[in-house]
This record gives sequence, structure tokens and C-alpha cells, in this order.
Amino acid sequence: MSRKAGLTLLSSPSLKMIRNSIQITGANLQPIRTLTSMTHLSPRVSFMSNGNTTGLLSNRPSLTKYRSEGRPLTIILPWFMAKKKAVEKYAKVYLDKGFDVLTIGMSGAHLFLPSLYEPIITREILATLLSSDHDEKIVHSFSAGGFVFTRIQKHAELSPHGEKFLGTIKSQIYDSMADISSLKIGSSKTIFVTSPLLQKVFSNYVDLHLKVFSGSTKILLESIDIFYNKPVTHAPALFLSSELDPISPPSMHRGMIDCWRGQGITCEHKVWNDTPHVGHMKVYPEEYKELVWKHLKRSGINVAEKDVIRRREEIVMNDGENITRRGDNNRVPNIVQYKTL
Repeated sequence: MSRKAGLTLLSSPSLKMIRNSIQITGANLQPIRTLTSMTHLSPRVSFMSNGNTTGLLSNRPSLTKYRSEGRPLTIILPWFMAKKKAVEKYAKVYLDKGFDVLTIGMSGAHLFLPSLYEPIITREILATLLSSDHDEKIVHSFSAGGFVFTRIQKHAELSPHGEKFLGTIKSQIYDSMADISSLKIGSSKTIFVTSPLLQKVFSNYVDLHLKVFSGSTKILLESIDIFYNKPVTHAPALFLSSELDPISPPSMHRGMIDCWRGQGITCEHKVWNDTPHVGHMKVYPEEYKELVWKHLKRSGINVAEKDVIRRREEIVMNDGENITRRGDNNRVPNIVQYKTL
């Protein structure tokens, strides 16, 4: 394995070592091009695919050299302080059906000082999305991730090619969607999980923050206006919520749905009684996935009846050593090709 200037790639000797390891364990070696690869296009944008052209991607926010070959692209917008492994589980759901996946990250500083996030939207995120040749895109947003999509929408509308990109959005999925009214309780409960006292203190700070940093508050309010009054009207939407969720209760989603249906958007709403915030799939994995697939099919997106990628072997490169794990279907990917800035 070669390492240089933060760039880690699987070299030919490494691949030979992997083949030898697999032969020793008696596993069947799949061609490298059928295995999932992950490429970090920028510090906040990662691309995952089972395609065979990801090796052409460079460390910059662009998919110009990538050919989707008919695969849909799912844009995953994670929740505040989401763990990498948790996001990978959602990515795997789509990868196993043959979809490509783009994950877009956002830090706490970006949420509370969104003016810092605006150049990232234009230089990294929108640049990547506009360079994609995927004809079908799905937005799968979690909690505050919906804020990111509103910023993408705004800057796309200002771009010469933004209308074409927005036209490729075929479906929208909002898991525990939150708005600015959820900022206090959502951020405080996420940061201080076990301390009600600190949750209250931080909640009061958020009130003060929104008053002091009026520019940030203006951007947040603009995003709410975009979400409610300027949505992507041609893409059907699925909202997922829980009666136990104090951050984004079903009543909040019903208000969003009523507003969108008034603008002609087809909306579906699933409400669980016993699932936590952004925790629906963890409690009901099969039901969750079935809801997603049915929604995508109703949106006109072709979904394979069976998984096209089955992961029974995982090869992890760890300081030059091969570690083979059997039967682990929860990790992504099998062989990871990392390119990091």
C-alpha cells in the first residue's frame, strides 16, 4: 500500500496480497470493479459506488469523469453529529440495490453559523452535483439535513445549470425532518444526551445566539421559507416520524405535508409509536426499507427486487495487514479505496 501526501490507494502488490488472503480462506474473489469504493471528493463530500470508474475520480469536488451507466444517485444528508458508521448503514441500503450514494456532511459550526457553510455549498457540494450525469436523484434527508438541501436549492436556482440538476430530483425522503423551531431542543439533546441541566443551559444559549447572530438567523429563516414555499414540486415526498420524537413530532410533519400538498406535491407519511429521533430503521429495519422501496417505485424509479450486491466477505487493509471477516453485512464497503485531501 502506498501512502503519500494524505493519499491512500490500493496498489497492485496490495491487491495480490488480498487475493492470496482470500484464496487461503477459501472465499470466492469478486472482480475489483464490482466492489464498493468510497472516494472523498472533499472534506465534506463522499461518493460511494459499485461502478467500475471511480478510480478516475480525483480529490476534488467533481464527478465529471464518472459514468453512472444508468444507476440512480441517492444524496444522503445526515443528521447533526451523525456517526460515520451510522450513515454507512443507510448508504449500504442503497448500494446493495445498485444505487450510487453521495453523502454530504455538516458540522455544528455550520448549523449555528450557516454563513460559513454558504461557500462550501457552492464550491464543494453544488459543484459536485452539477457535474454528475445521474438522470435520477433521490434526496434522503435526516433531521437538520433538510436545511442543507434548502441551501443547495437556493444556489442551484442561481446557477446556469441548476434548473437541470433540480429536474433530476425524482424523490424526496425526510426522516425526522426538523426546522428552526427544533434547533434548541434538538441540538441540546444531541450534545448533552444525559444531562437535563446542561440541555436547558444550552437551549437558553441557542435563544441568545439567534438574537445576537442575526445574519445566521436570517439564513435559517430563509431556508424555512424555501422548504415550505419553494419546494421541488415535481418530486413525491415520504415523511417518516414518531410519536416519541420531541424534536420533530408528527404534528410538525403534518404541517409540512399540508403545505406541500397544497402545492400539488404527492406526500406520504409514516408514523411509528415507539422509535427515537432518526432511529426508525434501527428499530424496524425491514419495514423501513420496504417503505423506501415502495415510495421510490411510486416515484418512477426502478428498484431491483433482490439486492444486486451481497457482502459475505470484508477485506480491511490495516497497516499492511489483511483481516478477513465473514458474514458481516452491516459494514461498507468490502474493499475501501480511500482518497482523502
